[in-house]
Amino acid sequence: MSSPAETIFTRDLPRMLRALRRHNSRDWFLAHREEYDDAVVRPLRALGEQLLPVMLGMDDRLHLKLSRPHRDVRFSRDKAPYRTNAWLAFRRAAGETTDVPTFFLEVSPEGARCGLGYYAARPRTMALLREAALADPAAVTRAFRRALAGGFTIEGESYRREPRLAPDIPEFIAELYRRRNIYLSQALDYDDDFFTATLFHRIRDGFAALAPCYRFFTHAADHPPPDGRR
Repeated sequence: MSSPAETIFTRDLPRMLRALRRHNSRDWFLAHREEYDDAVVRPLRALGEQLLPVMLGMDDRLHLKLSRPHRDVRFSRDKAPYRTNAWLAFRRAAGETTDVPTFFLEVSPEGARCGLGYYAARPRTMALLREAALADPAAVTRAFRRALAGGFTIEGESYRREPRLAPDIPEFIAELYRRRNIYLSQALDYDDDFFTATLFHRIRDGFAALAPCYRFFTHAADHPPPDGRR
């Protein structure tokens, strides 16, 4: 695959997201929709389409998804109608997308981040990950160390109470027991490289560093324990 030679994002990206945050109304958004699409949506789609062949090489069941600008405000105190961030994602098609391991790049008014993980993993998903990790702790350790070497950090909501763990439990398996949800993330500043073709290589290489963790996440889901526990 040839590497992209063109700039993807311009500095109109953070400017537009900051403007949307200041003027978050339907009238303003409709008046500036074409500018928003030019600065945010079309570049995100272009980057996603450039990355898609690489991602299909990791898993041919992955699909490219883009966020929608509209917010669901039915159950939120914040009634602002539009998101002030946007993202592209690569994940397998599934009904419950919050519980599917997902590669992502998110852009916001202040900066960007990329990573892999779950938006809201269910308890059964975390239980499967823990069992799979205990079955092959060396492979899980290698996977997480590869991600950390690539500049990612382990994140996700932790339990309020620290669980009681065996003193010899491997570090990364302990992380799975401490957290209700898990993902890996890396911050990307709006530096000069972000607005050049270098960005493609940064995201591609970052996702490659996360590939062993992705294989661990999907293996746990695809190979539940023999007794069928969920």
